[in-house]
Amino acid sequence: MACSIPLAQWLLVAIAFQVLMRPGQSAVVVDRPGPEDADAESCLLQKPMQQHALTQADETGPRAARLQLASAEQEFERLSRWPEACNGPFGPPGPNTTQKSAYCAIARETGNVYSGIINSPSSEKNMRPSDRYRFEHQVAISLTKTTVQDQTTKEFARRLHNLIVAGGWLNGVAAPEALTNAFGPKCSLQWQGFVNNKSSTIETVLLKNGNIREIWGLANCLINNLPVLEDIFMKANASFFEGALGAAAGARAFAVVQERKAQVLATASMPGNVKYTFGIPDFLWPTKNSWANFGYGASLPQEVGGGVVWVGARNYTGCTETDLMTDSPDIFPPLSHREIEAQCEGNAPPCKLQWLCANCFSIVADSFYAERATRNGYRMVAGPSGTTANMFQLALSLGFTNDDLLAFRVVMTAWLVQLNDHSLIETILAAEAQMPSEYSMQWGRKSSDHDKWPDFQRIWPKGTTLQTSWGPVFESFDFLP
Repeated sequence: MACSIPLAQWLLVAIAFQVLMRPGQSAVVVDRPGPEDADAESCLLQKPMQQHALTQADETGPRAARLQLASAEQEFERLSRWPEACNGPFGPPGPNTTQKSAYCAIARETGNVYSGIINSPSSEKNMRPSDRYRFEHQVAISLTKTTVQDQTTKEFARRLHNLIVAGGWLNGVAAPEALTNAFGPKCSLQWQGFVNNKSSTIETVLLKNGNIREIWGLANCLINNLPVLEDIFMKANASFFEGALGAAAGARAFAVVQERKAQVLATASMPGNVKYTFGIPDFLWPTKNSWANFGYGASLPQEVGGGVVWVGARNYTGCTETDLMTDSPDIFPPLSHREIEAQCEGNAPPCKLQWLCANCFSIVADSFYAERATRNGYRMVAGPSGTTANMFQLALSLGFTNDDLLAFRVVMTAWLVQLNDHSLIETILAAEAQMPSEYSMQWGRKSSDHDKWPDFQRIWPKGTTLQTSWGPVFESFDFLP
């Protein structure tokens, strides 16, 4: 996306950049439940509703218009000092890098940064925080019940199992040991869906009857044990992937992994303090144009001033243990017998779950993400979902196609929103960089929209039929109230 845009557009865009150019420390949003949530019984329902001070965009009337215009004019003057800010190629910062040129290198490649920033209220903007939570949770449950979620999750689990077992063969390791080595080390009963690290259980979950929580919980264990995948992807050749995943899927997977391998190796030679901002340091790292990059702060190297490029969207505050019991009606699907037995550890159910709550982060109020989400009126939980970006890359590395990612967006939303790891907009944003254009997201409502939830409808656009690369055809379905 070019930044040489007309003055009128600059004036609209400028407000968005105000936060990036603001000096001083980041203000952290205070987490506390609203009064309407005082009677909530679980940590899922007690998820803090972010409290924000009014911004200029929240004010109304002539004074607000004057403030906006003055701010926009000031920002235009500031931005105009860097006429070449967006003309250079994307890449690591050079000796003449400025904060704005480094930011623009990413922003111009990131979809939906510029469009619709002023007049695009979200479908949920006027809802109370507690109602937003309940609405999003119900959407996630509806998506969990779909054939799309069920069949996509099962096919992903099958391929993941086959990749790990075949990877064991590369190192002379039998299947049981390969499975426990891959999925066991980084997980515990505090992880939602985790049961145990016995190879027989892992195989049953992945190949027979694992639920959405168990299967994607194992996948999450794996991406936190990245050296296992790194070893496979560095060593494996085309015949390996075709043997593990089938001829067509294997060929696609090998091409994706080889392209990512070149990026990983190139990043390895970069200075350590810019690898994570300007490079692709590992096989599952979010793409350079991913909104997930805004989850963490970025700065220039010290040799070019060390200035802040953008403020991270969230701060880790520590997780708390859930108050939910194994028979809680807030859990869908209900816990499997495996999950109940593991969580109760020999005691008679129901028992209290050992899961850590997803309430682990505070949103940084003057981050670019928080400014944008607040302006549009979206619910925030933990910033754009890095897990979504990671799982999308893993899916492509298993031979799924870009079009298949439409089904995976349904799955990620169902899984992560129901666990309250993320909000609807946070999974949608993180998916955007890798979605085909015909499935692209929409910021807020347009004046021409007649649907009640036009932005969230984009999770599966109305009338869309998907012919998956592995066989099933998924028709359009209803998932919104």
